Amino acid sequence: MRSCPNDDAVAYKMQQAIALDGLHFDLLYKEDKELANRITNVMKDVASATVEGKDTPALKWKDGLDEDAQRMYLESINDLLKLISDELHES
Repeated sequence: MRSCPNDDAVAYKMQQAIALDGLHFDLLYKEDKELANRITNVMKDVASATVEGKDTPALKWKDGLDEDAQRMYLESINDLLKLISDELHES
């Protein structure tokens, strides 16, 4: 995982989530709140980079999407950022 090259626990949990088709934060927060917070911060960083498109323009524009689909993609990333921000303020 490029976004967390020095955090083996985060990288492992993300790879596990990909293999298991999902990351279950409710369970993860019960198991290891610190790890859940680190993963949340990594997700926030990646989502922010996607929206800003500065360092990773390939994340901002998804091949194969027309303009409307691209707009919806970026709106969904912005929605994710809001959810993450709300979660970080609650924890």
